Amino acid sequence: MNAPLHPVGFEVSVIRTGVWQILALIVGMLMTSNVLALSADGWASQGAGTTGGTGGTIVTVSSAAAYKRNVESTATLIVRVDGMIDVGSNIAVHPRSNKTIVGVGMGSGVIGTHIITSTARNIIFKNLTMRTYDMLPTSDTDAISLRGGKNIWVNHCTVFNCSDGLIDQGLGTDYVTISWCKFYYTQYFGHNLVNLVGSNSAHKATDVGHLNTTFHHNWYGSFCTGRMPMVRFGKVHVYNNYYNSPGCNMYIGLAWMCEVLLQNSYFEDGNQKTGKIWYYYESNAKLKQTGNVFVDVPVNTSGGNDSVFTPPYEYTLDNAANVKDIVTGPNGAGVNGDEGED
Repeated sequence: MNAPLHPVGFEVSVIRTGVWQILALIVGMLMTSNVLALSADGWASQGAGTTGGTGGTIVTVSSAAAYKRNVESTATLIVRVDGMIDVGSNIAVHPRSNKTIVGVGMGSGVIGTHIITSTARNIIFKNLTMRTYDMLPTSDTDAISLRGGKNIWVNHCTVFNCSDGLIDQGLGTDYVTISWCKFYYTQYFGHNLVNLVGSNSAHKATDVGHLNTTFHHNWYGSFCTGRMPMVRFGKVHVYNNYYNSPGCNMYIGLAWMCEVLLQNSYFEDGNQKTGKIWYYYESNAKLKQTGNVFVDVPVNTSGGNDSVFTPPYEYTLDNAANVKDIVTGPNGAGVNGDEGED
C-alpha cells in the first residue's frame, strides 16, 4: 500500500496530535499572516509609512528577559507576547526600529514602561494590555513614552493605571496613530491623565512641524480626568472616539500653536469640573469641531470654529450617533482573540 501523501514540511500524525491541534496550527498560521500584512492608517501612514516588523523574523516571548532582548534588538522582528510579562520596577524597555509587538490571544501584554527615542522608526504595538509597574506619584511613568520616534502605530491596545500618562509624546515625535484602544483607570489616583501631545512649551524648536497624530475609534472610560488629548504644537486629528469619563476636568486641551480637528465623536456623561468639552490654554491654539454628539455633558458656548489643517490621508467618518456602539464593541486588546484584526 502506498504511503499517504502530505504537503512538504507538514508532517502530521492525526492519531498522535488530534484534529484540534491541527486546527489550532492552521488558525495560528492565519493569524500570523494577518500580522504580517499590517499597515497603518492616519498620520502613521505618512512619511515613510508604518509597517512594523513586516517581512522580519517572528519570535514568541513569555519572559521579561526575552521580551526586552528582542524588542531592543536591531533586527526587523514580529515579537509575539504570550501572556502578561512584568518587566520589573524602574526598568524601561527601549524599542528599536522595525518592530511589531503583538499580544497572543486575549490575555497578553506588558507591565512596565516603554521609551521610544529619536532614533527609533516604524514601530507597531497591537493587541496588548498595558500598565505601569505601580501608581506611586514618584514613578512618573507612561505605558508608552514617545520621545522623538517616527511612524508609530498603537492599535487595539488596552492601557490603564499608569503613574503619569497612559501614552504621552513630545520631543519631535511624528507620524503617530492611536486607534481602537481603550483607556481607563480603576480609581482616582490623583494624576489620571491619558494622552499628552507636546510635553512642554519650552520644546518649540523640536516640536513645531512635528507631533502629527491621529486618534480614532478610541474609548476613554472610567476615572480619566483629562488630556484626551492635550495638544501643544502638533496637527492632531481626533475622530470617531467615544468619551465616557464622569468627573473629568475637561476632555480636549488646546495649547501652544496646536491645530486640532475634532470630528464625529460621542461625548457622554462627562460632568466636567470646568464645564467644558475643550479648553483653550493659549489664544494661538486652534480647534475645528464638526459632527460631534453631546449627551448629558456641558457643551462649550465658544470656540471650535477655527481654521485648521486638512488631513493629507484618506479616511472614512462613521456617523457620530453610531460611534458609541461601534467603539464599545471591537475595542482594546483581545478582540476575538485575533492579533491580526485591523
